[in-house]
Amino acid sequence: MTVKKKTGSVGLYIFWFATIIALFGCGYYLYTVVSGMPIIPQKYIEYLVYGLLGLGALTLLVALLAIRSRGAKVFQSVMCLLLAGAMVYGSLEIPKFQGTFERMWTVIPEEGEMNINVYVAASSPIRKLDDLLDKKVAIVKGIDEDYQDYALKVISNELGGKTLTTSEYEDIYAAAEALNNGETEALLLNQSYAEILGDNVEFTDFNEKNRILYTCIQKIKLDFDTTAVGDITTSPFVIMVGGRDDWGYTRINKTTSAGRTDTNMLMVVNPKTKQLLVVTIPRDSYVALDGNKKKMDKLTHATVYSLNTWLKSVSSFLDVDINYFLRINFSSFINVVDAIGGIDVVNPSYFKTTYNPHYTIDGQVVVKNYEFPEGPLHLDGRMALCFVRERHYGNQGDLGRNKRQAIAIKAIIDKVTTVEQITHFADLMKAVEGTFFTDINVNQIYALAQMQLNDMATWDIVSYSLSGKSEKATSYAMGTGNGPIFDVVKISDSSLQKAQDLIAKVLNNEKVTVE
Repeated sequence: MTVKKKTGSVGLYIFWFATIIALFGCGYYLYTVVSGMPIIPQKYIEYLVYGLLGLGALTLLVALLAIRSRGAKVFQSVMCLLLAGAMVYGSLEIPKFQGTFERMWTVIPEEGEMNINVYVAASSPIRKLDDLLDKKVAIVKGIDEDYQDYALKVISNELGGKTLTTSEYEDIYAAAEALNNGETEALLLNQSYAEILGDNVEFTDFNEKNRILYTCIQKIKLDFDTTAVGDITTSPFVIMVGGRDDWGYTRINKTTSAGRTDTNMLMVVNPKTKQLLVVTIPRDSYVALDGNKKKMDKLTHATVYSLNTWLKSVSSFLDVDINYFLRINFSSFINVVDAIGGIDVVNPSYFKTTYNPHYTIDGQVVVKNYEFPEGPLHLDGRMALCFVRERHYGNQGDLGRNKRQAIAIKAIIDKVTTVEQITHFADLMKAVEGTFFTDINVNQIYALAQMQLNDMATWDIVSYSLSGKSEKATSYAMGTGNGPIFDVVKISDSSLQKAQDLIAKVLNNEKVTVE
């Protein structure tokens, strides 16, 4: 009996040493994995080390107790195996979070594309370029002339040196009308402008009534005019946030022909004062495209040219250097709100949706309208989208919508930066995977996330909405000849000056308030 006890004790010690080695081996591997992740603050890595040491000490204690107690022996064995298994699982799963985090962001490419299309009527018998040789092709005077000329040369090369007969029109609407009424058999046009045609009720069905016969794709080197920020955890920076008016992800990462941006927000972030200023800009603000006062147009038309034009237009308008941009679409917004468990807002006044918000469940289209009473509200993703999108009820217009957008953005930021959201961090990352398009370097994003995880500071979020009055004006994109007159918002001088003053103060490490 004595020999059996000694043999059992020896076996116990062998098992104990094996499990301790396995435990610390797995723990060390987990430590190396976590310490190599740039998003994890150093203090949390230290907590991990202390935790591993504590687990080792506890294992040793239970192992020693197991010499006298069979029950403790079983408990120690099971605990060691579970802890080792948990660390192996953590070592495999934690790196996936880093990959998911990186896939949240779609980074800008070095080169973009611009499409110049040849449009013909959907019912036209014209099927190939050769069929256009004895026909008239409409082109627009004074817009994208270099790109048009290049496209005509490419087409001429396709036709063996023969050239098309072109007819110039003063603006895009006149050229499109010539195609619609049969005055010309074809239209050569930048694909981006086909989207703006929909702003006029006469051309909402342009893409249905016409088809693309030929596309000339021109490669464009992208050169974003952004000011580099050395360390966004210590230096203030400015980011332009744009929301695209669609549901898919295929268009938010376009740098040319980027479609209209219907939500425009300038965010000034000061990591020193922990203050975030959000300046909302009406989509129809009448601005100088690229800062050129001879090219006045709605801000929402700026991204139809390119993201560069959008950034330069806002930069000139608000007299501020924009360091980065971020694009998001409607689907992204819904996913973000749902991933954080909804948001709480205070609605300034009653309204209801005037359009038909719809979505698909199991292949069935569901239409659901919403009413929003005045006062505190809890919104899920789809309700939040309707909250920030509605602009027609009660003649509130774009200015009323901008105020609600600022309220919703503040609610999202307030909730994301709370300690409670750490437990939902994985859900949030998965929900928005691949839905953000930005020129922010991923290492900068890591640094900012690490800073917030490290101090879990409460940010002071200040919102200001630019205001003005609705007027009629021409659109540069549509041509200033016989082109139509659009409804635009001309921002008042006092409102513009107020925004510029607030921006300058936040960048200068001053705390600001807005009444």
